[in-house]
Formats: sequence, C-alpha cells, structure tokens
Amino acid sequence: MKRFVTILLILAAGGAAYYYFSQKSASAETDKEPKYQFAKVERRTIQNMVSATGTLSARDVVEISTQVSGILNEVYADFNDNVEEEQLIAVIDPSVLDAQVSIAKADLMRTQAQLLQAKNNYERFKPVHEKGFLSDNDFQPYQIALQTAEANLLSSEANLSRAEKNRGYAEIRSPISGIVIDRTVEPGQTVAASLSAPKLFTIAADLSDMEILAQVDESDIGQIKVGQPVRFTVAAYVDRTFEGEVEEIRLLPSVVQNVVNYTVVVGAPNKRGLLMPGMTASLDFVVAEVENVLSVPTAALSLRTNDEMKAVMEARRAEMMERRGQGQGGPGQGGGGERAERPNRGEGGPRGGGAGGEAGQRRRNMQSLWYIKDGELAMLPVRAGVSDGAFTEVLPLRDQEIPEDLEFISRVNTPTSSSSSSSQDSGRPSGLRRLGF
Repeated sequence: MKRFVTILLILAAGGAAYYYFSQKSASAETDKEPKYQFAKVERRTIQNMVSATGTLSARDVVEISTQVSGILNEVYADFNDNVEEEQLIAVIDPSVLDAQVSIAKADLMRTQAQLLQAKNNYERFKPVHEKGFLSDNDFQPYQIALQTAEANLLSSEANLSRAEKNRGYAEIRSPISGIVIDRTVEPGQTVAASLSAPKLFTIAADLSDMEILAQVDESDIGQIKVGQPVRFTVAAYVDRTFEGEVEEIRLLPSVVQNVVNYTVVVGAPNKRGLLMPGMTASLDFVVAEVENVLSVPTAALSLRTNDEMKAVMEARRAEMMERRGQGQGGPGQGGGGERAERPNRGEGGPRGGGAGGEAGQRRRNMQSLWYIKDGELAMLPVRAGVSDGAFTEVLPLRDQEIPEDLEFISRVNTPTSSSSSSSQDSGRPSGLRRLGF
C-alpha cells in the first residue's frame, strides 16, 4: 500500500513539473512574438457604396373599380392574366340598367311628342297674332309651351345618355394593357358603389420595367445623385445581382422612430421577369468606383502608434524644425515630414484648422504607411482615396512614389512581456536604434 502511494506521489510531481515547464516554454514563445504584422500593397477594384433597402413595384398600377352597383354575372380575368386595353374582364347584371335605359327612351319619345304639339300650335297661331287678330297675352302661352317642350326634350336626351352610360359601366373593361396582379371579386358577388367605388382588379402596365422605392438615411442622401448606378439583390435570388439607376430623389422626408429618410426612385429593368412587385431589395448605390489601383487595408492607415513609432515621429519633427531653423525646409527623406505626420496623429497645426476647399480636403486625406527600412521604422506619406471600409486606395504625393511590392506594417501587436521589460524598452531611444526581428 505504501509503495502504491509513493508511485502516485511521484506521478503527481512529474505532472506538475511538466505543466510548469510547458507553461514557461509557451510564455517564452509568446514573448518572442514579433511586434508588427506586415502586408503588401495590392492592386484591386474598390467601390464606395451607400446601402439602403427598398420595395419593388410596377411603374404604372391601375386599380379598376365600378361606378354602378349590382351582381357580377361573369368574371373573365384571373390572376396573372395578360389583358389588352378595352378588353372585357367582368360583367355586372345589366337587367336593372336596361330597364332604366328603356324608361329614359320612353320619356324622350313623350317629350318629342309634346314638342311637336307645341310647335304646331305656335306655328298655327303665329300668323293670326301677326295680323292683329290675337293679342299678345293670348299668344304668349303658345310661346311658353314651345320653349318648355324644347327644354323637356333636352332633359330627356340627357337622362337617356346617362342611362346608356351607366349601362356601359356594367361591362368592366381594362383601361390599359398589362397583367392582372390582383382580383378581389368572384362571380355572383354583389358590388355596391353607393358609398365608395369598390376595387375589383389591380392591373400593372408593364412588369418588364419596374422601380424600387428606396429609403435612404439623411446622412447618406447627399451622396446620391440622379443617374448613379445601383446594384441590388433580392431574397429570392441571393446569388444574383441586379443593376439599376437612380431616377428621382423625392424631397418629402419620412420620419420613423426619429430617423429621417428620403425616398429615392431607382429604375429596375426586369426583362427576364424574375422580379416581382412587393419584393424587398437590398441596394448598394455606387458612389465611387476605381479599378486596378494600389490599396491597403483601411486599418493600416490608422495604426495605434507604440513608443517606438512615437519616438520616430518626434525625431522627425525635431529634424524638420532644425532644418526650417537653418532655412533648409522641405519634405523629409525616407518617408515623411511634419505635414505628413500631423494628420495621422490627429494633431492640428498653423494651417490645419483653417484650410478649406480642395487643398483642405487633400490635407484631411493625408495618411502615413509605416514600414521597415534598413532595420529601422520609416513613414511613407500617402493620400487616401476611395474606400469600401475594408480597403482604401492610396495615392502618392507629388514628389514620391508608392512601390507596389512595399511591405508595410498592417498591425501593431500588443506587447506581452513583463512591465519592467516594457518600461526598460520604452526608456531607450527606440526610434534611432536597430530593431530586432
């Protein structure tokens, strides 16, 4: 038993020793981790996009209603049917309307007979009145009867025209050529048009050319222009990208939960008929696009500088100030001067705050790439161009070039060594010493 306990103690001690030395070895390996990660300048296509969502709809949509009430005898159009202009698509029971037409015709015949009688009496007594055998008072009733008959005839003709028009409304015809996208009635259903016109059909004029009503945030609307290309996707075809164009920017804003949006109308060709009204579209407005340009990860232009980088920047600043004091001002050698460093540090300067226009914009776009030259840190001032968020186009300054095979610092690793070692390192003039990698 004692021998068994001794063996267990030996095994436990061995395991503890193994764990201790393995952790120490891992810690040593971690301490050897390089301080910087590098990447190369690459050529790529960069697109600056503004994203939004919208709803697909047909350009011309007509809701067909009825002006008369009655029972639907026949319905000749169904969902997705193609119809032509003036095509008969439904019929309301015309029996009541036919009776109204007959009554109007009978009333017209009666007024015509009354007019004929009034006209005969007028023409018969007119010569007698002209010869003086009939006084004006006695002749006046014949004049009034003739005018009244003429007015009654006009009223009867109007009543007949209205009755015939209502009879025509019993035949529901398509006002445009298109496709039926909605039908809300069935044969035998009663429609009542006394209070409001009921919707019977909805017809879209042409689904081969649709539009998207996109909601764009107020912070992005300034970048949207008429004629701008647009790319969008729909959930039904996740692997397919459709193209469109901005056609209109509506001025009336909509406020939803204190967010101000503007409606942008985007034309969406639909020659293959894949797009349907009501689909939700995810849009990307192409604000800017450049092809085959030098680019770097966007994060590389805004590195968090460590002590070594700050020391290099201070040394360069002191060198520039010394040159200016001696009357030898100019851009520094090997990657930067004070003007290039100032924007990357987020500092102002004598001309930094009040600059305006294009020159001010160029200064705001100036950034720096960090790299290793002859074992030492160096800076390359560049101008940031089009960015898609992940990558940014870099442009050279007037007196410099950007090597395509340049290896720049893409990330500064957090030091994992002890605090005493870090403080000892930071106390030395690291910007002027050789770096050990």
